[in-house]
Amino acid sequence: MIGLDTNILIRWLTGDHEAYYSRIKQFLLDNQDEGFYLSMIVIMETWWVLLKVYDIPESEIAKILKDLSESADIEIERYDVLQKTLIELNTNDADFQDLFISNIHKNAGCKYTVTLDKKAGLYPDMKYIGGE
Repeated sequence: MIGLDTNILIRWLTGDHEAYYSRIKQFLLDNQDEGFYLSMIVIMETWWVLLKVYDIPESEIAKILKDLSESADIEIERYDVLQKTLIELNTNDADFQDLFISNIHKNAGCKYTVTLDKKAGLYPDMKYIGGE
């Protein structure tokens, strides 16, 4: 298995730099039998970059991550946590990154996650401690 860095994943998904895209595409084809691994950090960074830098709508990014997670040659660290987050994202007005962090912590046995973000503090497994 071969781990993919965020910059590789972003260039492959967007194809915005032709020389890199061609190299990455060829590398992935040449090494497809090895399989590829995406860490939770790469997933989080990818979400943020696609949202903030490429201005891709959250619903489209969610579909991209869902499609990646269903690929036979890609393994995602804590796939179950990502899937839970994507499902919850569809059922309420939440930010992916807050839900993902909350679900990672909940999965690790935490009672809840404390935050200074008022909106995130409204989620069931998060607690706002910032005062008024």
